[in-house]
Amino acid sequence: MDTAAQAAEALRPLAGDAPAMLFAAGVIGVGFLAAPVMTTGAAYDLCQALGWRHSLHATFREAPRFYLAIGAFTFIGVALNFLGFNPIKALVWSGIVQGFSTPPLFC
Repeated sequence: MDTAAQAAEALRPLAGDAPAMLFAAGVIGVGFLAAPVMTTGAAYDLCQALGWRHSLHATFREAPRFYLAIGAFTFIGVALNFLGFNPIKALVWSGIVQGFSTPPLFC
């Protein structure tokens, strides 16, 4: 299964169109949640690794590199989508990378 459309089609024999619509709404909702969480998490990782100030409680003036990193990672994510990368696979791989990169930063 490579796309969300294929996953939705796999649900069709079970209960018709309703599960497919629910799945589509879920994928959209997850996208709205995943994009800011993944980009902010990556910005936290980068800033902590480089010793930059990082906090969502800080203003842009207090932590400009942190907020610019969030913007840069968001732009990269959007660009990857328009370059034809599979967004589902990209989210899985970015989650794996963050899963391995975050624990060492806690030490």
